[in-house]
Amino acid sequence: AENVVCTEPFGNALGLEHDEMQDPNEFARLLFDRMHESFQKSALASASCNSGSTNDRSATALAELLPSLFRGVCTYETKCCKCEKMSKRGENFMELTLPLVKPGDRRVKETSIARSRIPLQKDNVTTAGAKIKSKKQGRPRKGSDATDATENEASTSNQQDSRDVTVQGCLDAYLFPEMLEDDNQFYCNNCAMKCDAIRSVSLSQLPPVLNILLARYVFDRLTFMKKKLSDRILLPRTLMVPRKRNITNGGKDVDEIKDEVYVLCAIQNHRGASAYGGHYVAEAMDWTTGVWYDYNDEDVTLLPNGPNCGYIPASSDDGPTSSTPAPAPIAASAGGKIKRAAPLRGSSDAYSLFYVERSFLAKTAVRHILCSSPTLRTSPDPCNVEASAITKMTQQRGETYRLMNEMSLEKKLTNDRMLRRKSEIETRLFGALSQNTSTESTSMPVWVDGNVLFRFFSCLDGMDDTLKRQPLLHHRKLLCSHGNGGLHPRVAKRGKLLPRNVYDIVASLLRQEQIQFTSSSKNTRGSSAANQENHEDDISDCIISPSSRLFCHECVESYRSELAERERSLSLVLKLYDALDSKVNDFDAKSLPIGQDIYAVSRNFATTFKKHAERVLKEAMSPQVICEGIDLLDLSFLPAFSSDAPVVGKPGATGEADEAVAGASDALDPLVNGKISCPHNRSNVLGNKRSVRFVPAPVWIILVQLFPRVIV
Repeated sequence: AENVVCTEPFGNALGLEHDEMQDPNEFARLLFDRMHESFQKSALASASCNSGSTNDRSATALAELLPSLFRGVCTYETKCCKCEKMSKRGENFMELTLPLVKPGDRRVKETSIARSRIPLQKDNVTTAGAKIKSKKQGRPRKGSDATDATENEASTSNQQDSRDVTVQGCLDAYLFPEMLEDDNQFYCNNCAMKCDAIRSVSLSQLPPVLNILLARYVFDRLTFMKKKLSDRILLPRTLMVPRKRNITNGGKDVDEIKDEVYVLCAIQNHRGASAYGGHYVAEAMDWTTGVWYDYNDEDVTLLPNGPNCGYIPASSDDGPTSSTPAPAPIAASAGGKIKRAAPLRGSSDAYSLFYVERSFLAKTAVRHILCSSPTLRTSPDPCNVEASAITKMTQQRGETYRLMNEMSLEKKLTNDRMLRRKSEIETRLFGALSQNTSTESTSMPVWVDGNVLFRFFSCLDGMDDTLKRQPLLHHRKLLCSHGNGGLHPRVAKRGKLLPRNVYDIVASLLRQEQIQFTSSSKNTRGSSAANQENHEDDISDCIISPSSRLFCHECVESYRSELAERERSLSLVLKLYDALDSKVNDFDAKSLPIGQDIYAVSRNFATTFKKHAERVLKEAMSPQVICEGIDLLDLSFLPAFSSDAPVVGKPGATGEADEAVAGASDALDPLVNGKISCPHNRSNVLGNKRSVRFVPAPVWIILVQLFPRVIV
């Protein structure tokens, strides 16, 4: 329960409906909008207080934090084929929504052929400060087994499943020019008529973090409902994103298209066939070390080979064909034949992708490395120090992951044991009780500590501390010290007498769970078969039953006297509370009754005593006290039951201790009138009604019985 976090206040702040499933991308937009509004308000407030200062500049940077990371600009261009006039319109975007293209789409093929790519790297795309090293594919020697296998198999440049497409292909298709013709002609204002036109989308400004949203959810016109497209998509670890910019060349403005390299850093997957339900999991990369992890609620899994369905784009002499995965590895089978690995399959769950621009990723990673290793700034050989820092950081995070994974595994094993225990209790124990309801067991019942029984039957506790010890139940230490070998009644009350057949089932279940615990624990000590045999001594170090060791007679007599004293004191407390609460007994010093003994009582004492009495009355009405008796009542405010009785409130106590108790705000004065008396036990304030009240002799007698050291 301590790991559960309630998100209701957070959802209320964002204005979300708690009973509806929220699309993560819609949630991200709403969250970013609220964060952006909050940052802007903070910037305005800071600007009004610290104009031109460093805080003001920091607040301004905070106000533009989200746009500086995620905002880009795309340009929509439409060119009339008749007058060749072009219209442009720019638009900001925080994410790119890419429609899913079908395999073999001509736009993907034409784009891959028409444009040459800058060289890509191999697998270490993020380690060592996210630096990427160019490396060409090695060519096998002519006549080698690999060459022969390549000639007999399909081309190695296309090892993906023919039914899959890539994110690179979807992006190329999205940016491919579209011809507006026939019924879809464009109305040209210059020609004042509908004409054929070419419409294209270009990216004129790219953000450091590119959020690509795959359009998996579409509206079905047949069912008038939203549905999910389960097309499989391959995810390139590096994405070539074309950026179109206007430059001056020879006095003329020309458009230049340059490919920017983006590195895949996070994937959001939607598991489920319906657009109205399912489960979201994430795969994310550590920017510094390049290690990938899978995040499924509280379960975190290391991905040693990177993200699922991800690949490194292949490269060639003419440049890489980024929409094609790298060749599948070739391995020799047992018969000496060359066997190609299975083709890479795309993901039908990938929904939202986060690509980070390569240079931005490198700068961020290096900045983090410098912060974690300050010696890099002054080292004569920063490359070696950087590699050492990355190695150390990778080891530390790997060790942290290992420890957290072990804790998660132990927690999962504990939950499995508790579920198995609950099932065994329902089938074996409750089943045995229902079958033996008409017949009573003639064997002697066995006493078991109630704390252990509560933990066992609640099935909310792994009981690791109990399962580690041998024997499981340590009852011998609960026996009293009188040498009679029995329990104090107060200890016996917290336990339960179980019928012998029930005790045997509980012992069997505990022993079975102990075996499961020791077999799954890494710190298991050698357990022999003798320790797992069905003997009484395996479960308890001593058997306590009504015929043996249940009660110590000396403790019973002492406990009986203590309960009688508590009952008598509680009765006196109630009588004194009623007497002090009545205004009839509050006499005036000037009109004292003639011929009747009247005693002075500190008004502060009376007020404090009534507070303690009211607390005791509330405790006495609680269900726990009603069931278990007045032994649970806290009467420590009375001298006879105070834990400080040997020092305070009994003969021989020092005056300094009495004064310390009398000075406490909620403590009762053991002398009753200590605050209105001088060191010589005399008082000069008897006429002050705000400090003193008077009570008759019967009330004073009760007060003396509860507080024997009262000052008369």
